[in-house]
Amino acid sequence: MMSLFQLCLVFLLYGAVESGLRCVRDLQEKPYSDVTFSCRLEGVSPQDVVAVTWKKGNDVVAQAVPGVKRGKRGVPGDPRAEVREDGLDKGDMSLLLKDVRYTDQGSYHCTVATRSRKYDETVNLFIPEPEYPTVYFDSVTSTFTCNSTGWYREPKVQWTNEKGENLTDQSETAPAEKEGEVYKVMSVLKTSDLHQQYICTVQEGGIEKAIRNFLTNGKTEL
Repeated sequence: MMSLFQLCLVFLLYGAVESGLRCVRDLQEKPYSDVTFSCRLEGVSPQDVVAVTWKKGNDVVAQAVPGVKRGKRGVPGDPRAEVREDGLDKGDMSLLLKDVRYTDQGSYHCTVATRSRKYDETVNLFIPEPEYPTVYFDSVTSTFTCNSTGWYREPKVQWTNEKGENLTDQSETAPAEKEGEVYKVMSVLKTSDLHQQYICTVQEGGIEKAIRNFLTNGKTEL
């Protein structure tokens, strides 16, 4: 029969949970959704947690300090981001980021400071971008048609020439059509000058995709 000392030794060798910060390291979310960066602190008493800080680059996204209200932490953070304090006592160090945008894509660094040491982990967020537009030329009607898809909200289309002049008023853009979760858009530019470049730019939500098109000997080049 094992002594109390032997039982404790067996527990320490085989039953103890190795301390560490466990996170889902790679996330993919569509824009305008809410995303949770799941992280748990294991093998450490939640009462030992001093602060949880999430950063993107050098910018603090969110921070939680047990017992200190959000507005009194002296850290600006992102108003869309939050570390739920009611989860800290359960070892949940997760970050909630609402209404994600294309510019939110990137690496996020989580640091959990305890009374004895710090734990660090990195989570990568990928947000799929729309496709680059395609343009084709109709020599019969002397028109350029610009098509683009993969947009999660209705995009805007702008036409310019090589001089930077806005030609959007000379184009016709059909209402965006929704295919599943994304929109596609088509715009037609009619012109009599076929010897300069024309740029179709599709933009929405802080992101834009542009394609440059011109004619050489009656053929379309990109």
